[in-house]
This record gives sequence, structure tokens and C-alpha cells, in this order.
Amino acid sequence: MITRATIVAAAFLLPGAALAQGGVGALNGWIESQLAASGSSLTAFGLLFLGGLAASLLPCVYPLYPVTVSIIQGRSSGAPGWWHPVIYYVGLVLTYVGFGVLAALTGGMLNQVMTYAATNLLIGVMFLILALSVVELWHIPLFQPRDVKAGQGAFGTMVLGISAGLLSSACVGPVVVGVLLGVVASAGEVSLSTVTSASSKMLFFGLGLGLPFLLLGVFGMKLPSSGKWMRYVQWLLATLIVWFAWLYLEKGLEILGFSEQQIGLTIAGSALILLALYQWQDAERLPTERVKKAMMGLATVVGVAMLLRGVVPLPTIVATGGGQLAAAPADGGLTEVKHHLTWHLDESAAYERAALQGKNVFIDFFGNWCTNCKEFEKLTGSDLALNAALDGAVLLKVYDTSPTFAKYRDDARFQELKVGLPFFVITDPLGNLLYKTTDYLKTDEMALFLEP
Repeated sequence: MITRATIVAAAFLLPGAALAQGGVGALNGWIESQLAASGSSLTAFGLLFLGGLAASLLPCVYPLYPVTVSIIQGRSSGAPGWWHPVIYYVGLVLTYVGFGVLAALTGGMLNQVMTYAATNLLIGVMFLILALSVVELWHIPLFQPRDVKAGQGAFGTMVLGISAGLLSSACVGPVVVGVLLGVVASAGEVSLSTVTSASSKMLFFGLGLGLPFLLLGVFGMKLPSSGKWMRYVQWLLATLIVWFAWLYLEKGLEILGFSEQQIGLTIAGSALILLALYQWQDAERLPTERVKKAMMGLATVVGVAMLLRGVVPLPTIVATGGGQLAAAPADGGLTEVKHHLTWHLDESAAYERAALQGKNVFIDFFGNWCTNCKEFEKLTGSDLALNAALDGAVLLKVYDTSPTFAKYRDDARFQELKVGLPFFVITDPLGNLLYKTTDYLKTDEMALFLEP
């Protein structure tokens, strides 16, 4: 049965597809440049609210809109039309306030969780299940409407709002980290003021992000009934959700050290197994039952593969972000070649060359899980001015899994590394700090300080 919630999703589908085609990166860049500001003025909080509202337009948040309307439709029976939408909104906003408090107290644990392969793979699977739910091939009891009397069910609605906040955080995670990087960079240490600042900023960001959920909860139930043609919209929406599932699965496999070809083969092979297991079952069974059994069969195959991998370890995979490992130059250090630029992977070798040639050192702290780190890597090839500036310096890439990264993170000059990435540093040949930034779009400033 096509629900009115599907119409709500369809209303956002077209602009979501447009954003997915090229606007997401620019939108994220604008949001982060605004939210990383250290001020706490009314203007700054206004920008935070607008940044959250802009983030709510990201297409990977769309799957939660029909879920929201479906929940509110069922739980608002007998209560004022605004009651459960407001409770749901409060729950979602509190999630982001909690993110701010947690990150400020733990020095970036929130961002650290997103560096784990298991986290990204789990998020990918969650999006896949949501996609199946949209086309009614998966039953999610938590999201089913429940009739409640006026004044009842408020706690359950708030819990569902918190759940929506957790799910949406998978999409806007880089933006959230941008807020926290700005807080730590300006404060330098964790204190009551940093906790208050982080939670306040995340409050306004959450208010903006959750506003569409509130409006859809209050007004979405008044939309007209849908027709049979909306079935096609359901499948289009599911396809969009599957695309985001692919992105997170790809990211998780990259962290595990899979190459681009291995990732494609692994995901394509898993899809074929899932399809085969679905088709082999009795056609008289309900589609939802066939899908669940097929998913259980695929999980069994993956579990067996993991068990074999643990019992019979394969050769260690060296994950270096897809760059070429070139032969060691005269200084004896390993290098990585990307976009005709040679990056040293050995700190001592990089500074020996810098001292010999009298050049400044550009340090790129890199993580395979870091989306904006990879965006900057693309810029080094597409931005000719940046490429030329980098070519005139000694380049050092420090992966977050290396001992060198831990050394820099413990340096009082680089507190930003305790929160997350990206992070860029320029020093002179002796290691004296000249410039640092967490904004990968500040290429003009980088070029200026790269001059010897």
C-alpha cells in the first residue's frame, strides 16, 4: 500500500537527486566554513541554524522523512496535532546536543567512531534495510504506527526522534566534526567553556536540521492521497537510498584496505548472492520473508568468510589511500605519487630534503575514512595553482594509522588532531610552525605560506 508519506519523500526526491549530482560537496564546504568559526555571537548562532537547515537538504537525510510522517500519523491519534511532532523534534535536537557534550568531553571520540570500518559497514547495511522498507520488502517494527491516547506515548516518540537524530548523523557527520574542530581550535583544551560552547553550537545546528522533520510532522498528514504512479517514486527513492548505502559500504571496505577493484567485486558478488538466495526460495512465500531469509543467507556467507580470514590470515594489506608507492628516492624514504606530486611518507626523509633544498614542508594528515581529506586530494589534481604551489614545496603525508600521527597529535601546537580530520600544516625546514588549518578549501592561503 502506498502511503501519504511516500508523497512527502517524492516532494524532496528531485532536488535531492540534483544535490547528489554535484551540490553536496559545495554545500558541505560552505557549511563547514561557517560552522568552524570561533565566535559565539547571535550572527554565529544564526549561521549555525542555517547550516543545519542546509544540511537537512542533503539527499541522504531524505529516507527519514517518510519514516517521520508514518510515525507521527500513527502516534498522534487523540492528541493535539502538534504534540508528537514537537516531542519527536526535541528528541532529534537532544541527540545533537549530546554529540557536542560527548565530543567536547572525550576530545573527539565521536569522530573516532566514524573511522572504524565496522561503523561504516553497519551504517551501509542500515541504509540498505531502509531502502528495502521503502519498497515494502522489509518490515521494521520500530517504525510502525501505533495508536496512542492523548498525552500518552510521549517518551516513545522522543526515543524515535533520538533514533532519527542518530540515523541522520551518519550523513552530516563531517559537518558535525567541522563544528567541533572550530571549538577545539579556538579553545585549545577541554573545559567547561568548551563543553558549553560545543553543546550550544550543536543545539542551534540541530534546531535547523530538525526543522523539516517538525514541519512534516505537523503538516505532512494533510497531503492528498497518492495514486498507483507513486509506486515508481518509491522505487526511485529506494534506489537513491541504495546509492548512499553503497557509499558507506565502500568507505568501510576502504578502511579495511580493499582496493577499488576488490570493493566493486565484493559488493557486486554480495548482490548476486542475495538475488540468487531470494530466487531459490518458494515463490509462494511473502516477499518480506524471502528477503529476510536471503539476507540471513548472505550474512552466513560473510560470517564464514570472516571466520576463515581469522583462522587463515591473508598477507597484510598496506592501505595508502589509492596512491602509487614509488621506489625510494635518494633520501631513502618511501614516497607516494598522486597527481604528479611526490609525497614523502617518512618524516625524517622529508625534512632532510627540505633542509637540503631550502623549501617549506607541507604536511597533509590523511585518513582513508575522511571524506574531505579525499576531496582535498582531488583538488591537488584539479586546482592548477594549488598543484604548482605544492610542487614547489616538500610534501609529507601522515596517515592516521602511523606512529608519526600519534606524535603530532600529542604536540600542544596541534590540538585539532584530537578531534578529527582534515588538518594541514606548513612548517619551515627546521619544523617551525608557519600555518595550519582544518579547512581544505583555503588553498589560496596554503599557496601563500608555501613560498620559501
